[in-house]
Amino acid sequence: MSKELDWFRDKVGTTIGEASMLWSEIPHGVFNSTKAQLLSERLLNDYEALLTKISLLKQDYESLKRSRSVLFETAENIMELNHTVNKEKYDLEQELFKYRMKYGELV
Repeated sequence: MSKELDWFRDKVGTTIGEASMLWSEIPHGVFNSTKAQLLSERLLNDYEALLTKISLLKQDYESLKRSRSVLFETAENIMELNHTVNKEKYDLEQELFKYRMKYGELV
C-alpha cells in the first residue's frame, strides 16, 4: 500500500472517530473501535471501487478518442478517393465525348 493511501485510510478512521464525538453530551460507555474500523474500511472500499470505475472510464474515453481520430482519417481518405474516382469518371466522359464528336455515335 502506498504512503498516500495509508495516510488517507488513517485520516478516514480518525474522522469517523471524531464524528462519533459530536454529540451535545459526550456519550458514555465503551467506544467500539472494531465497528468504527469496519465502517471506515467499507467507506474506503467504496471509494476504491469508485476510483477504479473512474480509471476505467478514462481508459474508455481515451480509446474512444483514438477511434474517433481513426474514423475521421478514414472518412478523409474515403472523400479523397471519391474525389479521385469522380475526376477519373469526368475525364473518361470527356474522352468519350471527344471520341463521339470525332467518330459519331458508333460507340
